[in-house]
Amino acid sequence: MRGQVPTDRQLRAMTVAFIGPVAPEPATVTATVLRQGKSVTQVEARLMQHDQILATANASFGASRQSSIVVPGAPRPDAPAPDTVRALPNVPGVTPAFLEHFDLRWTHGLPPFSGADKPDFSGWCRHKEPAGDDESTLIGLLDVWPPSVLPLLKRPAPGSSLTWSFDLIDPGVPADGHDWWFYEVNTQGAANGFVQADAKLWRPDGQLAVVSRQTAVVFDKA
Repeated sequence: MRGQVPTDRQLRAMTVAFIGPVAPEPATVTATVLRQGKSVTQVEARLMQHDQILATANASFGASRQSSIVVPGAPRPDAPAPDTVRALPNVPGVTPAFLEHFDLRWTHGLPPFSGADKPDFSGWCRHKEPAGDDESTLIGLLDVWPPSVLPLLKRPAPGSSLTWSFDLIDPGVPADGHDWWFYEVNTQGAANGFVQADAKLWRPDGQLAVVSRQTAVVFDKA
């Protein structure tokens, strides 16, 4: 999608539908501009395998404009420093393979499958390898965290996203993905195997970067 949009238009919002599982083999991604206005471009992307649509994304890219309205985002919660809390261990067969590329450190709540009394958690995150300040780096930090209710379980069970939408706040501010970002998630409700949760991601300087809403599916009794 980024390749279809003028460089002065930053990603402002995206909505994703996860339609089916992607096999570990080549897939095709296409992007189509739906409309390009004076300051906003709307783009749709599709991920396909074997002539089947497995995911769709609709994104809004917008150029900055002058405005007298400035409202600060929610402040970052107080939390212990990253070097004072334990990193989430990478356990083959239990934690997803992609976690080897990220450093996650819980500051509140418990990790997945801990048998916790309450859902939700917060913590620090970063890319283990040097990362840039583009949109994909930020999206990776937001998406790497597990569903908010997995700490309630006492044993491993699969969970996956069904829909996901997020909005970026002041996306033109650069920030290195190799620095520490802060994440917090709050469950809004869960029933019949479906979970709705809101999340926030703060930049290394403490400024709110993204607000997110996700519906996830948990297969704890499949």
